[in-house]
Amino acid sequence: NIPKRIYSYYLQKIIILFASQSTFEETSKNINELFGFKISTKSISDIVKDVSSHAEKFRDIQPPPPKEQELLVVCTDGKGVPMKKEEIADKKTRLKKGEKAQKKKMATVGVIYSIDKEVRNADEILKKENKKHCRPVGKRIRGKIGDKEFVFKKLRKEADLREGENKVKIFLSDGERALWKLKEVYFSKYIGILDLYHAMEKLWECGYCFHKEGSVEAKKYVRRKLKLLLNGKVNKCIKEMKKESLKKGLSKGKRKVLDGVIKYYRNNRNSMRYNEYLSRGFPIGSGNVESACKILIRQRMEGSGMRWTKDGGQSMIDIRSIYLNGDLNEFFKCYVEEQREILYGKKEGKTSEGKILKVAG
Repeated sequence: NIPKRIYSYYLQKIIILFASQSTFEETSKNINELFGFKISTKSISDIVKDVSSHAEKFRDIQPPPPKEQELLVVCTDGKGVPMKKEEIADKKTRLKKGEKAQKKKMATVGVIYSIDKEVRNADEILKKENKKHCRPVGKRIRGKIGDKEFVFKKLRKEADLREGENKVKIFLSDGERALWKLKEVYFSKYIGILDLYHAMEKLWECGYCFHKEGSVEAKKYVRRKLKLLLNGKVNKCIKEMKKESLKKGLSKGKRKVLDGVIKYYRNNRNSMRYNEYLSRGFPIGSGNVESACKILIRQRMEGSGMRWTKDGGQSMIDIRSIYLNGDLNEFFKCYVEEQREILYGKKEGKTSEGKILKVAG
């Protein structure tokens, strides 16, 4: 039953548990304090890579959550992962004025969950009332560096297991065209909703064209335009912005910002029927995928001085997503059984509880 590596399966699990939450250096320190021996960061990195290579096999056979709510929601977003120099693609010999050296590769983050309907209106959103909101159920996160379609394929496979006849199916994302094109391929029957947070960010860009950043006037500008959006008056909002962009004395740069926001709203207005979504109890913000980007990548992979290879970064994303999904124990059971079968073949045996399991001989 001994593993291929010199470290026991139990120790490997402890290493994965620590490494998915803190740096390899901190993990090495914790292992030393717990067990009284030192393990190199290189060994920890190798173990993470070994174990993570089985993550997709586990995800592919994972059953759907036992409990589901009325709405099935799929969210996607992108998050940059800081890369080592040799991993940076399309490196330029000379940068243009104001252009920064590329230090990150984009990872696509996908989230799938179910949630109850929560009927609201524009005034409730604007008041930001502190009341209890419906919580997502069966939330599962995944991510992939440099391959958007991979994430959509995997989300589609899981959605097939979780879709029911009475489920209302929703796709939430920002305005990135590549994501919406993939949405039409893999989730064409889902109700597409542009994340309100990203729509609001565009309003702030417009507000700062006319008012000082952080000013009361800028806040009033955004609130007025946001109320139009929440009441389903996207076209009116676009017309007002178009009129504002023609004002005399507006600089070329600010006019360009306004034109960009107008184009963004025009491209996405079919997914901005917020009054309809609110009345039907649909979520209109991609907070779940935003928080997923934060806890999956930023909290663990964007620390001071951290740089990743593509393979190393992907290994961490795979392991950390399983940890965040609350599936680490089940995953490690499958991993150990698979390793035993590879190394020693199958054999019928009894556990201490008397259950028959296929384990290593």
